[in-house]
Amino acid sequence: MATAATSEPAAPAIAVTGEGGRFAIEGVLDVHTLAQAEKALKANKTRELDLSKLSGLDTPGALFLCGLIDKKVELTGVRSEHQALLDLICALDLKPLPKVPTVGRGRKLVRDLGKGAEDAARDAVDITTFVGSRPASRRCRSSACSR
Repeated sequence: MATAATSEPAAPAIAVTGEGGRFAIEGVLDVHTLAQAEKALKANKTRELDLSKLSGLDTPGALFLCGLIDKKVELTGVRSEHQALLDLICALDLKPLPKVPTVGRGRKLVRDLGKGAEDAARDAVDITTFVGSRPASRRCRSSACSR
């Protein structure tokens, strides 16, 4: 009995090499490798970053690189397809997400009680409507039913 081997795509890998403020990224800079790259670059004062051996870049990776550009890190060896994504992402006017208003516990309790009561009332009406109705074929048409 032969078993079929499942070929799952390998997890993207990234390597950050260099020293003295000059570093290079090799591999794929995407959502899966972003934390690893950020940790490696944060530990050192990066002034120049070579991207010539970067094989893949997604939107979160481009956003990360735009943040590095804002911190005065020079990106070198950027391929044309990566440059197009960087130009698009860096041109965005990013604003922080608005703060979600919080609801007090008492107000939430009253609101939830009201929703529960409304749901129970609707369910009661639905059950009464379903049980109380009779099919047209079972209705009496003779005078014996009226007694």
